[in-house]
Order: sequence, then structure tokens, then C-alpha cells
Amino acid sequence: MVFKRSAGTVWTNEAELSPDVAPYEEAHFGESVAIDGAVVAIPAPGSYVNACYLFTPWATGWRRGAILTLPSEEGGEGFGSSVAVSGRSVLVGAPYDSTPAGDGAGSAHVWTITRFVR
Repeated sequence: MVFKRSAGTVWTNEAELSPDVAPYEEAHFGESVAIDGAVVAIPAPGSYVNACYLFTPWATGWRRGAILTLPSEEGGEGFGSSVAVSGRSVLVGAPYDSTPAGDGAGSAHVWTITRFVR
């Protein structure tokens, strides 16, 4: 849910952000959220989802933009357990990802937003 403060202490529900196609019920969409300026990153760190959804406000409300995904098809890496947004950079953690450092060693993935389109 996105709330906007208007006059003084009045808060209004402006939008409910959700993926267009709902991930399965244990996706944990919204378990972690990162916001910087007009970019909101909301991952779904549940097993076998491996997706982080980007949203931004538009003239007619909020829109979903890119879906960031982990290149692995196995799932269960915890992709999105942590997320950060700074300017046009998005960092998404996958603490259980298997890497050359070992099984379950973990990884962090960085994307740069070049344009926000859907």
C-alpha cells in the first residue's frame, strides 16, 4: 500500500502495489521494500520466485516497470531477501545462491535503470 500525506497529519491510501501475475502464495512479495525518489523495488524472496518488481508513479497512478530476475532457474536462493535502491541503481541480495565460492555462499546483483518503461 502506498500512502500519501496531504494536509498536516492526513494520510490517504494512494495505491496498492502488486505484480501483474501473482507469484505463488509463498512468494513473500513485499517482505522487504526499498525506495529512493520515485523508484520502489519490491522483491518476492520466496523459494522458486527469484524476482524483484520495480514500480514508479505516473500521471494516472503507479505503474510496474521492469522485473529483475536471478539468472538461475533452480530457485530457493532467497533472491530479494535484501534490496536497496540508490538513484538509478538497484541491489538485490540472494543469500543462498550457489557461486564459485561454494554452494549457498550467497551473491548480490546490481542493476542500473536506464529508462523506466513497461
